[in-house]
Amino acid sequence: MSCMSAELVETMHWRKIDVCCVQETRWTGSGARVMGKGMSRYKFFWQGCKDGNAGVGLLFQTGGLIGLLM
Repeated sequence: MSCMSAELVETMHWRKIDVCCVQETRWTGSGARVMGKGMSRYKFFWQGCKDGNAGVGLLFQTGGLIGLLM
């Protein structure tokens, strides 16, 4: 996890945000991974292009109601 990803997860946990949309991600391809640790775990889904720019992503908190829906 990069420094920016860790900072985003920390801010989302501190502000109690369950869902977040991000743009201009620099991840290539598509996929999903779990970010964070302990009570601040988020699942990150992304879709990027071959160049590694202009991608989009969604972060969902893994616990609680949204975690049950996934």
